[in-house]
Amino acid sequence: MVGFGMPTRLLAYNGARGWIAFFLTGPLFFLALGVVSPPWMLFVAFNIPYRLATCQGFSIGRDVFNPLFAPVDVVYAFLFTRNPLCPRGVAGNIGKWYACQLGLLANLIGLVVQCRRISAAKKEGGTGDLPQADPNVVVTTVSAKITTVRADFQETLDLPAMMTVVRHGDVVIFHNPVFCSKETYEELGKDAKRVIIHFPTAFHHMAADIAMAAFPKAELWGSPSAGDRHNPQLQVKDTRDGFDVEGFKVASLAGCAYDERWLLFEPEGVMLFGDLVPGVTEAMDIPAWWSDCGRGIAGCCEKSTMISYQRCFCLNHEEIIAELKKVLSWNMKVCYGCHPGHADQSNYDVYEDMATYWSWLLPAGDYSAKAAGVQLT
Repeated sequence: MVGFGMPTRLLAYNGARGWIAFFLTGPLFFLALGVVSPPWMLFVAFNIPYRLATCQGFSIGRDVFNPLFAPVDVVYAFLFTRNPLCPRGVAGNIGKWYACQLGLLANLIGLVVQCRRISAAKKEGGTGDLPQADPNVVVTTVSAKITTVRADFQETLDLPAMMTVVRHGDVVIFHNPVFCSKETYEELGKDAKRVIIHFPTAFHHMAADIAMAAFPKAELWGSPSAGDRHNPQLQVKDTRDGFDVEGFKVASLAGCAYDERWLLFEPEGVMLFGDLVPGVTEAMDIPAWWSDCGRGIAGCCEKSTMISYQRCFCLNHEEIIAELKKVLSWNMKVCYGCHPGHADQSNYDVYEDMATYWSWLLPAGDYSAKAAGVQLT
């Protein structure tokens, strides 16, 4: 399955017992897919002509895949995550099926688009096999130590990607590499004696080739699953086994399908997440009424803002809860993930945002900044 983009560590979760449960829940996954398909395809059938008629062009991510999230959110909520008759083991295996489908699809489309990116880069005078950078890249200096790089990722999903660059002493860390130019990487990592490329989640790794071309001796840390899915495979050191950079704390969500690894940059209270970050779907290019309608139905009468399929990705609840409690006791001022979230909002409270996002899983308790002994400014 390596080379097909399948999350192999996820499928091996719980060994033979996990494989049996995985295959037994297959019919339920395809049942859900059958229920999701009609509203999704109906929306796409009307959306594409509308986009073309209004001179907005066509994008497979924006016009085909992005609209899928709303009906998936609703169907998964009522069939699995909010269904009192559905065991959480069943929901978790549905998450495995969804992750496999996503991994295979992303890999196939990614291979095609990667070839197009490399071809386009060569036409622009590029050398080697480096892919073309995203057309819209925004570099923002947050502080002397923190820089964010936003790139408009327009493949399988039409969703902006976010890289956070941390400069601490003579170390530079690229958290979640994005498709910016090699020159951008070189400028951001200039004069660093040690360069680290950090992969926070299994599904964000394709842009690593550009970062590694800029810094051939860079260390690869983070989620090993990202290295497994890359072509060719990368040897990624697992940060949960010990991250030897002063000023950082590490959290591991190995108990979820994303196989996430998080970092806290203690000197500035910057929390670095992966795909499991509040506000991701709000950054998608999709009609607000469609997204709001789906979330309104799926999230009716509850506090949490996490969409249903991501809840299915949470396999080991006890392990994840323990890591969340640990993180919520840390001194955090702001958070950044693989995609733009809520960090740029005024009066932002990372504790409230995170506790709300995870409220479906966290036991009752005080997870405020005050409880953690943090004074937000």
